[in-house]
Amino acid sequence: MSFFKSSELKAYDLDTKINNKLKECNKYMKDKKNNSPSIKMSVEEITNRHIRFCNDMLVEKKDYELIDLVSENQIDLLEKFNISNLINSFEKILTDEEIELFNYNNDFRRKILFSSLFNIIKIGGSEKGAEYALIFAKMFSFNYSIPMHYASYDGTVYNPKLKKFISKYLEIGGSEITYWLPNYFSDNNKIKYGCEELEKVIEIINDYGEQIYKTPEDLKIFQKIF
Repeated sequence: MSFFKSSELKAYDLDTKINNKLKECNKYMKDKKNNSPSIKMSVEEITNRHIRFCNDMLVEKKDYELIDLVSENQIDLLEKFNISNLINSFEKILTDEEIELFNYNNDFRRKILFSSLFNIIKIGGSEKGAEYALIFAKMFSFNYSIPMHYASYDGTVYNPKLKKFISKYLEIGGSEITYWLPNYFSDNNKIKYGCEELEKVIEIINDYGEQIYKTPEDLKIFQKIF
């Protein structure tokens, strides 16, 4: 396992990523010194709507797990998410200037959505954050590697949820050339930013996958090896 240098830590911290994107939105405002609280509220609105949207879809598709939703057609997902309703909700949150920017300035809109992607991971946590985010990334054509970074679950390669996440991630076109932060949601800052190359993680799962998921005894043996 490799670790990011202390000077690089903030580059992978979700709060820092969210705040940086929100700050970038300011350059489009008439008052560029104003860190608009309403933009942050819009990110929270998008986050909450997306999580509710996914959970509602799971009620309809009773045989699905959350990560299975990522296999749905992108256009179908967007239609069901209902962008028009989202924009209507912004009338109570954003200023007229911000609503106009969101509707007509693609870069401004993408920054808000990008910030929402990171916030979804943060709110969803180690078990569901990356899954909600991978669905969101597919809907709005963001890099699939971002959710992959934070698909920590319990921090081990032998978690069947991780195996399925990676399978779905690759199925929709995710790249093996990226990294995984198994302990990002840990309270231990010494291991929080440790990373593994995804290619190596996949290799371990492929080589030892059948052994990993057989019995609790096999799991104990595997834990001693890795």
